[in-house]
Amino acid sequence: GLDKTPYDTNETIFNLEKIPKSLTILGAGAIGSELSQAFQRLGSRVTLIDLAPKILFNEDIDASKILKAIFEEEQISLYLNSSVENIKYQNDSFEVIIKNQENSYVNQIKSEKLLVATGRRVNLKNLNLENADLDYSSKGIEVDSFARTNKKHIFAIGDCIGEPFFTHKAESMARSVLFTLLVPFLKKKLSLSLMPRVTFTDPEVASIGLSDIQAQKKYSKKHVATYFVSFDTLDRAISENEKNGFVKIVTHKFSGEILGACIVAKRAGEMLSEIILSMKKNIKIHSLSNLIYPYPTYSLAIRKAADKYLTQTIFKRRK
Repeated sequence: GLDKTPYDTNETIFNLEKIPKSLTILGAGAIGSELSQAFQRLGSRVTLIDLAPKILFNEDIDASKILKAIFEEEQISLYLNSSVENIKYQNDSFEVIIKNQENSYVNQIKSEKLLVATGRRVNLKNLNLENADLDYSSKGIEVDSFARTNKKHIFAIGDCIGEPFFTHKAESMARSVLFTLLVPFLKKKLSLSLMPRVTFTDPEVASIGLSDIQAQKKYSKKHVATYFVSFDTLDRAISENEKNGFVKIVTHKFSGEILGACIVAKRAGEMLSEIILSMKKNIKIHSLSNLIYPYPTYSLAIRKAADKYLTQTIFKRRK
């Protein structure tokens, strides 16, 4: 019955004239998590529901655990691993019936407002692509490595070509297309393989590349090494009482190639750029241990992770 209710999305929720007393949010991905924390801090009584067993299902499990603990501390009601069975709207109130997938326990959640944040899909209905005879599918408009459609004079960038739906992806594509148009003899290929992800909760969750679990599936467990530095060992974090954070770097065990990273911190998005550059330029993790990092800074956690590559992998292997 969702389509018969006046539910909100991330595009309409900011049109509210007052903060709702209670808010139910469907979807514990990036948008759902960000808005859950924001509205709870603004005074709403927030309930967050997701079919997945953890917050930010596609992100690092340690990041999800930290965020879950913080949400519970801030008294956000969490219903994970729960399916929505029915939604009603009557007497200016939403009623959401959910069922836990493990024990089949049924809950009834009532709230003043309902926000649907279960993800996005490509919507090409109003673009009239047939008139231009462009190739597309349910995933989006089909483009080549220069963002050209099957009609080479027509380019497509951003959300219309499919996932991931990030502003920075669209901007990167726009910059490449602009360069190609201005300097056609030096056409610039798209570079979308290293796509950073940042969830703007408090603390932020920033990641790039593969998680440790994904890397182990791709390369096998014996060829992957993960280096974890908790902020409770970092002087800057201790002095500012920001110990709910970490830096995790995933590498190829023997070559030191960085396969991915996850950072949970106040400004995790800013800290991630160093890892992005290292992966782009194929800088091995041990090279980061040779840099002089200013003290005391949060970025020292990256060097500490690089130090662990030397102490836990290289030196240990030589014994």
